Amino acid sequence: MTARPLLLAALFAAVAASGCPAPTGTPSRPAPIPSVPAGDYFPLAEGMQWKYEVVTQGASVQGTMTLTVGKVTKSGADTTAEGQRTLQLKLADGSAHGSQARVTWLKNRDGVWETIEGEGDERQVLQLPLKYGGGWTFGSTSMTVSDVDEVTINGKAYKTTLKVRAEDGDRLGYAYFAKDVGLVSWWGRKLPVTGDQQIGFGLLEHVKKGATPPPEPPSSTPAPTPTPAGASASPAPDASQAPSASPGPSATPSGTPSPAPSQFTFS
Repeated sequence: MTARPLLLAALFAAVAASGCPAPTGTPSRPAPIPSVPAGDYFPLAEGMQWKYEVVTQGASVQGTMTLTVGKVTKSGADTTAEGQRTLQLKLADGSAHGSQARVTWLKNRDGVWETIEGEGDERQVLQLPLKYGGGWTFGSTSMTVSDVDEVTINGKAYKTTLKVRAEDGDRLGYAYFAKDVGLVSWWGRKLPVTGDQQIGFGLLEHVKKGATPPPEPPSSTPAPTPTPAGASASPAPDASQAPSASPGPSATPSGTPSPAPSQFTFS
């Protein structure tokens, strides 16, 4: 017996002694990982708007957050969008908070980044190209693509939705990005005005490019009636008898806030 057959015989004898069967046939290959359905999960277009319900566990903080895209510019593969964030919140101590801040989004082949005025450096909202198990960080939060699902947010169903696991220390949440819509919900994100509290965001309204934004509420002050030429102006009414003006828009949504969408994970 030549040296090579002796070596192979010794190898198979060692495998048999270890209790492991000798390899036979064609080696099996790992199952392919399914790809994320193609589509835009964070569209940016001039005039686009997202309005979210904002609520914490126990509804200690509640209200709305609105993101509006203004000017959009493109340079090669880069898209830059300038916009605004509007917060209308009722805080845990009963006080109201209303604020506006400039927002800049940068989108390219590697992902989407967001910078909010007064809230530090840009943070990555989404990593591109999308793939299962792909991960990135949003500030101190670790984000991982875990699934594609169908979810219902505030009564509206989104069939193709990217589910992203969001971990911040020992806290777990999930963000959902709908195809051709963008972010539709995120349990676990924070706002500086609410401190360390985790917040749930659920999409209420989405205005796409070219759509007509919801009409502004009518003014509570009637338009002045023009005085005919030659007629004397009426004397100003006594302030004590004048009807009181309706209060301005509330800093919080009217009525009882709806519960957080069922996919929010409080932890």
